[in-house]
Amino acid sequence: MIYIDDIVVTGSNSSQVQTTIQLLGDRFSIKDLSPLHFFLGVEVLRNAHSLILTQIGFIADLLEKFSMLNSNSVGTPMSVGEALSLNDNSTPADAKLYIWQHWQATKRLLRYLKGTITYGLHFYPSSSLKLQAYSDVDWDGLTDTRHSTSAYVILLGNNPISWCSKNQRTVARSSTKAEYRAVASVVVELNWITSLLKDLHIPISSSPVVFCDNIGATYLSRNPVFHSHMKHVAIDFHFVRDLLERNKLSVNHIPTGDQLSDA
Repeated sequence: MIYIDDIVVTGSNSSQVQTTIQLLGDRFSIKDLSPLHFFLGVEVLRNAHSLILTQIGFIADLLEKFSMLNSNSVGTPMSVGEALSLNDNSTPADAKLYIWQHWQATKRLLRYLKGTITYGLHFYPSSSLKLQAYSDVDWDGLTDTRHSTSAYVILLGNNPISWCSKNQRTVARSSTKAEYRAVASVVVELNWITSLLKDLHIPISSSPVVFCDNIGATYLSRNPVFHSHMKHVAIDFHFVRDLLERNKLSVNHIPTGDQLSDA
C-alpha cells in the first residue's frame, strides 16, 4: 500500500523537530520539503517579525476560472442589507442552474477577493498566552427559515486561531436567546482548544474570556436563576453556567464597535 500525504512538523525546539523528522524517515519513505512555504492551498511567508498566511495563488486561479481577472474590485464582500433567498422570483427554467441574484452575489464576492488578494493572517510573537473569544449573532437573518447565524473568532494572545460563521439549527424567539446560543457554541470550541493546549503542555495564563455585545446574554450568563422562558436553551444555559461557577470561564460585555466577530 502506498500512502501519500503532506504533514507539517513544528515545535519550539529545532533539534527535536529534526529528530522527529528523522524518526519518521527511519520508518517511512519521506521527502523533506522544509522550510514550509506552501500547505493545503495556503502560502506561508516569513519576515523578521511575523508569519503570514495567504492564498494569493488559490484566489488567482479562482478568478481565472470564472474569467474575472480583469474585473473591478469592491470594498465589501456583500451589499449592505442584501439577503438572499431560495424563493427569489427569478427561478431558472432549469432547476440545476443558478438563480440570477445568487450569481450576482457570487461575482461580487470574487471581485472583493480580487481587491484583497494580498491580504493574509499575520501571526506575531505574543507575551501572554491568553484565550479570548468574540461571539456575535445575526438574529432572524435567514429569510427562508428565520434562523439566526452565529459567528465567533478566538484569539490565543493576539493571534486568531479559530473562527466560524454558522447557521443555528433552531429558531430563536429573541436576540438574547440567539446570542446565548452563540456564546455556548464558542465555549464548546474553547473547551476543545483548552484541552489541546493542555495535551501540548502549553500553559494558559488565565481562564478563557468570551466577549459578547448583547447585555441580556451577558446578564443571563451570570444569573444563577433559571427562568422558564429560557427552557428552549436549557442545555446551553446550564453548560455555560457550570463553567462560570467553576471559574473556568468569563463572559463579559463589549461595545458593538469593538466586536471583532461582527464583520
